[in-house]
Amino acid sequence: MDNLRFNGYECIGVQLVDLDALPVKKYENPDAGEFKEIFLPEYLEGSALISVPPAKDHTITGVTLGLKNMVGCLPASHYSGYWSYKKSQVHAVNTDQAVADLMLYIKPHLTVIDASEGLAGGHLSGRVPDPPIARIIASTDVLAADREAARLLGHDPETVKHLILAGKFL
Repeated sequence: MDNLRFNGYECIGVQLVDLDALPVKKYENPDAGEFKEIFLPEYLEGSALISVPPAKDHTITGVTLGLKNMVGCLPASHYSGYWSYKKSQVHAVNTDQAVADLMLYIKPHLTVIDASEGLAGGHLSGRVPDPPIARIIASTDVLAADREAARLLGHDPETVKHLILAGKFL
């Protein structure tokens, strides 16, 4: 929440909420590969969800964009503990399948990927490409946005596993 305030999100006229502090509800879907049951904040039901991820390479999933950004909706009370990251249980299973499974439960209504710079080489120790990507991608289709951002990061979207898997659900 401090980071959101620091970056000026309080000034845009929307309510900011800490999803980790809200009551959760269990959902089930037998079509999921890793998350046949999942816990999500009840608050998200009926809400307009706008995902605003940066464009980054990721050492486990190749890229972390709009689809993987949905991991942030998972409550730390149920998905922490694998290591210090609050949503680390997603990385204790097949992460690509887990990210794709999220689309069975929650999808952003709008995805705005900030590729004004981009981060190449990894999500923790990457570098800004030279020259920077210098693009903003916006779409109501999170998969289409991710495919374009993956291309801009130098990946063939047809080889990014969670994009392929999510394509079966979207």
